[in-house]
Amino acid sequence: MIDKFEESSSFDEKCNRGRKAISSTSVEDVVTALQEASSSGLGTCSARGISRTLDKPVSTARKILRNILQCYPFKITHVQELVPADLPKPEAFALQFLARMEVDSAWPWNILWTDEDHFHLQASVNTQNCRIWARENSFPNATIASLFSKGHSVVANILIV
Repeated sequence: MIDKFEESSSFDEKCNRGRKAISSTSVEDVVTALQEASSSGLGTCSARGISRTLDKPVSTARKILRNILQCYPFKITHVQELVPADLPKPEAFALQFLARMEVDSAWPWNILWTDEDHFHLQASVNTQNCRIWARENSFPNATIASLFSKGHSVVANILIV
């Protein structure tokens, strides 16, 4: 304590204590990384992805995005893209189902519905990182359609009792 008084002639705390300010170069780096990630194929980016490319902590990337740039993460959902070849099968099933219901209205209650599906995607889909960082949600119902590769298979089991 005496050493502290001799150094500064005061018992007050030093003004340089506390958190360090985020440098303007870090902010510029995050802005360029955000623009590059947004212009990519999916148009999405994550704070983790930005921090990984810039070799900075995730907390710093989030602070810059939220507090300085005032951007917020808006979630995007992945959906399967329906192609015209997919439509005839479910339509035929629905028409057959309605025709059977007209004959016997209690028939649907005798069906045990189970659903199993196995999809092989062309690329992995991580929905945790599907975000658009922006100031406002310009795409309230934004979805990304993903086409399945030729190796997909869907197994639907219907047991009619």
